[in-house]
Amino acid sequence: MGGKILDYEAKDILNAGRVEGREEGLTLGKKEKLQELVAKKVQKGLSVSEIADMLEESEEVIQEIAASL
Repeated sequence: MGGKILDYEAKDILNAGRVEGREEGLTLGKKEKLQELVAKKVQKGLSVSEIADMLEESEEVIQEIAASL
């Protein structure tokens, strides 16, 4: 019986890790996509406020991304 309990505990830990990994991956993917969009719009000569308005993000976030390009 003890083996089954450990088996379920290991599965629970594995599943929790998978969920955490997916969430982290989605967050990273969204950040990378936002960076790509900002870079394209900066290349087109748009201002930080215009980009922020288009992408529905704060000017501070867009400014930080634009400054890192």
